[in-house]
Amino acid sequence: MSDVRLPRDVRLVHAWPAPGSWAFIRKSDKVAGPTAWVGCPECGQAANLSDHAIDALGRVTPSLDCPTGDCTWHVHVTLDGWAQALVEKVGT
Repeated sequence: MSDVRLPRDVRLVHAWPAPGSWAFIRKSDKVAGPTAWVGCPECGQAANLSDHAIDALGRVTPSLDCPTGDCTWHVHVTLDGWAQALVEKVGT
């Protein structure tokens, strides 16, 4: 399993992330705190990280796999720009 660093997708607020990137979610129906969506770089499916932990450096645990049954993407992920996203006043 490889280690992958994903860039933040800041194109639009309330947008699905582009494949191979992530989008910040300040809060969701499932969690009170911040989380993220990740766009699978292989198939483009978006995965919500509300059931994962994200540390201050953006490291996601446990490892992340694509939510579709047909895709084999499974990696250790670091979200580049996570610390900055936490202090910004933008995001959903």
